[in-house]
Parts: sequence; C-alpha cells; structure tokens
Amino acid sequence: MDKEEAKIIELSKRKGEDLYKLFRSKKIDYDAIFKIILSTDNFQRQVISDYINNNHSKSILILIEDKLKGDLRDILTYMFYNPYELDARLLYKSFQGFRTDTKVIIEIFATRPKWYLELIDQEYERIYKRSLKSELEKKKNKDFYKFLLCLFNTEREEGKHIDIPEGEKIVEEMNAKGLKTYGSNLELFKKVFVLPSREDFVLIARIFFKNNPKKKNLYQAVDDQVSGDNRELLKALVYAVCDPSHYFAHCLKKAIVGFGTNTKTLNRILTCRSEIDMDVIRERYKGETGRELINDIKGDCSGEYGQFLVELASKTPEEE
Repeated sequence: MDKEEAKIIELSKRKGEDLYKLFRSKKIDYDAIFKIILSTDNFQRQVISDYINNNHSKSILILIEDKLKGDLRDILTYMFYNPYELDARLLYKSFQGFRTDTKVIIEIFATRPKWYLELIDQEYERIYKRSLKSELEKKKNKDFYKFLLCLFNTEREEGKHIDIPEGEKIVEEMNAKGLKTYGSNLELFKKVFVLPSREDFVLIARIFFKNNPKKKNLYQAVDDQVSGDNRELLKALVYAVCDPSHYFAHCLKKAIVGFGTNTKTLNRILTCRSEIDMDVIRERYKGETGRELINDIKGDCSGEYGQFLVELASKTPEEE
C-alpha cells in the first residue's frame, strides 16, 4: 500500500465515523449524509462500510434500513454494495417470483463483458450458494437463456480485426438469412453479436446501415424482424456495444418519459454509471429527448430522494 492509498483509506475511515454518528442521531441531516456519500467513490464506500461493520454494533446497511424508507433507502443501499455484488443481487431478484424480470437481466448481460460476468458469478455463489450459470442452465430449453449462457461463456475477439470487404460479406449473409434467424440460431447469434470486438461490431453496424435498402440501422432492423426477449437482448447488444452511454440514456428515457416513473431503473443506472460516464449519458439523453436529464429528474422525483438523484446524476468521472 502506497502513501496515497493509505491516506485515502484513513480519510474514508474518518468519514465512516462521521456517517455512523449522523445515522445514529435523532434527527437525520440529509445534506450532511449526502455530502459524505457523494464525495466518495465505490472503493472508499467499501472502506466506510468495513469500518462501520468492524467498529460498531450495526452495519451501514442496517443503519440505512432503520432510518430510511422507500426509494431513498434502496438507492443508498445500492451505493454501499461493490458493483459485482449489486449486480448479483439484482439478478437474483430478477430470477425469483412468478415472472422473471428479463429487462434487468438483459441490461446486465448486454453491458457487462465476460470477465465482469464471471465476477458477478463469484458474488452470486458467495451470497446464494449456487452459481449464476446454474440458474441459466436450469432454463436453457429457451433460446433466450442459451443466448445469455453464450454471453457468459464467450470472450470477444478484441485482438482480431475484420476489414471492410469481410464486413460486407457478413452483412450480405445477414440480409440473405434475415435477422430473425440470428435471433433464434445460437451459432449465428454468437458469430455476429458476441464474438466480434467492439470496433468490428461497429463496422458491421455501419455497413449494415449503408447497405440497407430501407435505410434502417441495425437496431431498427432487429426491432422489425426479431420477437420477444431475444429481440430486446439483440437491441440492447447493438446499443450497448456501439454506444453504451446512449444505451443507458435510452433506458433512462424509458424510465422517466411517459406515464409514471420507474425508480428502480433510475436507482440501478445512476448507481452503476455515476462513476463511469454520467456526463456522456447526460449528453446522449439530451440528444434523444431534447431535454436535460437533471430537469426531468427534478420534475419526476421530489424530496430528499429527488435531491440525491439530482446530485448523483450531476456527477462526472473527473470529480472522483
């Protein structure tokens, strides 16, 4: 451990003590709590969590549970999980109950690389004593879960690059066979949507748009030709591989614009992306909706919860 890291850890421990006192006080000072949490990155919050767990009778998660309710409680709880554990818990909830929440499953599998999914799997097994892979294998009679297993097991060929003629050949085959086939055939799905590097996939998507007689991009063509959960998974992959920030902006738009607000989606995306690309997501959101993300959040979410979301959505990676 170098001096700089030791300094960060020591400062985080002091913040942990301050945060513990704030949660134990009779009247909650939301501004002070938010200031501490929003001034830290996930590593620092893990130090804070460990400090409170090791030095006090109640963990930070219990303190949050005792003092807060509803969406504010949920998002502050999310902030104190490491990112792999948070995804593991979100996936577990998505697999339980009468109806599987495929939206959350698609979001995670489409946007996390193989190495990240493996770390989620480790957390899943640690918490629930069974692997994420085993959950998928239980349901592999459906194409959708076969596709998820393919994403789980397959590394993108980042070192390999295709040229334009090869990309044109792939697009010709896609047009000849039809995208519906790629949404139901595991080998074809793997060949185009899973194996190519990000750069190669972007090239394929550009050639597809250029050569499409109806002037539809790959996302629109998938939407037209593929059905059900497979369609949503392929659409998410097109967005998430070509422009992940645009994908998350699109998800936020669907959560905010229209009737009702999906606070679960807001909590999930703002927590996961606040330290990665929130600044770019805000730009993409404005480009897609013509409105400011911050203003839309203010209009839809009120009170301390709305205040915290606004501050979280206003962050940029440079502030970490």
